Amino acid sequence: MSRWDALKPDNTKERRNNSRSKQYNQRNNGVERHRVKSSDEASSTLVDDCFNLRKQCLAPSRDDKTVISLSKALNNVFDQIPVSQVANLFVEEAILNELSSPDASQEVHLGLLQTIQKLLLSPSHASAIMSPIVEDVSAKGKEQLQVNPIRIQLFQALQQRLLSENNDSFLVKNSASETLTMALKFAYKIEQTRKHAGASNLDVEPSNLQIYLTKWLPKLETKLIALQLLRAFLTRHPYAAPSLAMSLLASTCHATNACCRYCGYARNSILLDCFHDDQATDRNASAACAMECTVLLLRNIPLDLWMSTSSSSYRSTLNFHSRVASVLENVISVTKCRLHLHGDITDSTKTLTICILAVIPFQHASSVLNLAVELVEVLTRWIDGSNARQTFAFDGLVSAAGGSITPQGELVPMSQALRTWLDTHKGKKLLVQLLSGLKRPDAPAKHFRLVGVFLRSHPALVTSELANASAFTDCVQHILFNANAKSASLVLCMEMLQGLLRGRHDYPGELNDCFDVVPFEPCVFKMICNADDSVIQAACDTYSYFLPSDWERLHKNGHAKHCIEIFQRIVDVCECRRGHKGKSNAWKCLGDMCTNFFPIQAEFDLDARKTALDIVAPSICRAASGAEIEPMVLFALGNLVTALKDSSLSNVIDASMLHEFGRIIMNGLIDHDDKVVSNSIRAIGRIDAAVAMSTADRSSLTWKQRSATNKLAWGAANALKVMFSASFQVDSAIIDPVIFDALVSCVEQSSLLNDKVACCATSALRNVNFAVVSPNLTKKDLVARCLAACIASLFTNYSEKLNHKLHEELELLLEQLIYNGSSSDLSIAFVSQSCDSSHLKTIYEWMQLKGMPEQCFRKVLSAIRQSELVFDVEIEQQFARHASIDFSRELDEEI
Repeated sequence: MSRWDALKPDNTKERRNNSRSKQYNQRNNGVERHRVKSSDEASSTLVDDCFNLRKQCLAPSRDDKTVISLSKALNNVFDQIPVSQVANLFVEEAILNELSSPDASQEVHLGLLQTIQKLLLSPSHASAIMSPIVEDVSAKGKEQLQVNPIRIQLFQALQQRLLSENNDSFLVKNSASETLTMALKFAYKIEQTRKHAGASNLDVEPSNLQIYLTKWLPKLETKLIALQLLRAFLTRHPYAAPSLAMSLLASTCHATNACCRYCGYARNSILLDCFHDDQATDRNASAACAMECTVLLLRNIPLDLWMSTSSSSYRSTLNFHSRVASVLENVISVTKCRLHLHGDITDSTKTLTICILAVIPFQHASSVLNLAVELVEVLTRWIDGSNARQTFAFDGLVSAAGGSITPQGELVPMSQALRTWLDTHKGKKLLVQLLSGLKRPDAPAKHFRLVGVFLRSHPALVTSELANASAFTDCVQHILFNANAKSASLVLCMEMLQGLLRGRHDYPGELNDCFDVVPFEPCVFKMICNADDSVIQAACDTYSYFLPSDWERLHKNGHAKHCIEIFQRIVDVCECRRGHKGKSNAWKCLGDMCTNFFPIQAEFDLDARKTALDIVAPSICRAASGAEIEPMVLFALGNLVTALKDSSLSNVIDASMLHEFGRIIMNGLIDHDDKVVSNSIRAIGRIDAAVAMSTADRSSLTWKQRSATNKLAWGAANALKVMFSASFQVDSAIIDPVIFDALVSCVEQSSLLNDKVACCATSALRNVNFAVVSPNLTKKDLVARCLAACIASLFTNYSEKLNHKLHEELELLLEQLIYNGSSSDLSIAFVSQSCDSSHLKTIYEWMQLKGMPEQCFRKVLSAIRQSELVFDVEIEQQFARHASIDFSRELDEEI
């Protein structure tokens, strides 16, 4: 049974009347039809008793004893009653009504809360109470949801119990808090962080929760349960964190207790107090839960905005900025106190430490940064400590070092606190000590990885310090030239080296002449001949991160022939490696090497590059001639073709080799392996993918199909960009107009397409020589369509939402089209877009900003007159003035 089957009560539209007497009269005669007939007579009796008790509870003369009996009876037989009846007849009509009553005794409230907890533990009953109601399901499977009234009533009743001013004992408060926690957890399970059925309200009002926490969180009897409720609420509604953060982490009142002797914390935060302890005894569940809540708050409040003082209302925000900085100082101080003074190495403390270093924007407050640097120093002292402390420090420093890639494709930078500490004398000394220790045969693997992640995000540690560069090179040479070194050490050493090489690629601004690949390159070359596959793979990966400047250094040091030997050795690995993964890795390495080797602009030996091409190209052809094509072979082919185009070496490829490349790609397009097809399209591509991209009904595709379509369309557009470039000199007359039509369609629908596809299609059109192909294209008005698409994208409200790169490409394309297009094309574009004076004024200002020549203004002016649209005379005068045309004399001649 699906979770929605339980959401169909007998009377969904019938609402219970608030009057108990009227409800009793309406329901009294209809109870019998709801009873369940059971084969077991004893069980049937219990169910009948439960319905009888419900009937008595709905009567005006009911007493507390009856309600307590109902809750106990329902606890025993709720699994024998249909789910919909339990939700509607018992929970909605009896239990929640009594729970909301201020006159009920504490025993009644406790019994009802325990019953609700039991129901929430049953998935089917919890779904009936908590899940949104499905009104209808569309033909495409989209559900139309409606709020569940029982759920709304449940959350309201529980909040009433939390805020009740009656003489409820802390047991009732705790039970209500536990029930609310369970309800929030189940809500998160079925809806994650989405609001219930699209409603605007949260499950729990933050103001109500704040009142409850302020009163009950400091009390020992209710501390843990209150913290668990806060954690459940922040997990369910993370976007509500800003409304609670300052009230929990800061205090408007002065501290009543003495400050901490070690960290100076004034004990003025009800949340931080829960895990700060001067005597190192508070390591219980309350402290762990409090730290988890602090992490949830820090991750979900806009710290960068709150700490920034660059707004116009500087004075009004300065006080708030100072309060936020003070809060963060307290958080860091308390965490440092737990680490340094108490030696707390629990997972919760580790998570909080990682969050502090990763989330806080330290650039806005030097005092916060200084405290975070001290926190980093505590971690660095534990690098050589016990196993538990060493693991804690390693995990914290690796996370703070960044270097990973987010699902959105963004590089995570190094924490400013860690970067600042590494740039100090202590940080540089630690790096030298780590590099010296790595020469030992028993050097820990964690130390290799730690140095690697440091250099991945902060390569200047080596590239800007001559002493560090020398120590690093000595360490690499000592390990890789050691005949007794184990394979694991060799791999770890090269992975550490790759961290530095990748960092140089991602942070080119940190490069200088202190680091040179020439001294240790022979070590890496030697590793390609190793017998261990993992060592060979690590060596290949290392070469794939060589920059063009590295290849130039090898050439300047008289290693031109050695560069050819490297290519030959990598090709041998590609052709001889055993196993699919090994071959795939080697071909990817070869493709990356082509990208960085061929386009270098220095006075590099042209014969050496031609020789390397003679090695790589035939190898690709041989590898693709087998029964099964390795996908990364086509990746290498795509990189090679692009690199030759960028280096103006495309004319050195033999015509027969180009034909062979074409055959390989065509075979790849019809391969059964999707990866082969994708890389084939990446290498040259088919425009069919872009056509499908612009015309297909994407709403009927799954996310995986949409992702694949985006990749294929991007590959097609990227391939056409290469084909239309001047290096390949493709005759535009032989290209099917359908290709241009598809590219223009991508520009027209740029608001609907993936940014990468639209951007690449626009770039491909920029490579088209419109001065040559314009006569053919005008028949289909493709140039005019392209002009209209650029105008619509750049000079309407949509332009604010454009990706920066796409906006730049569209501007370059429009500029080129105005240069090379005709006035009739511009006229058609103006008419199709129904341009008015405001649009033309914006275009005029843009052309003026770009400094376009007189003939362009003259061409636009001619188009304005041809379009027969009504414009202000002032617009024509402005274009005429920049076109060096005497507008008044023209008017006199016309008269």
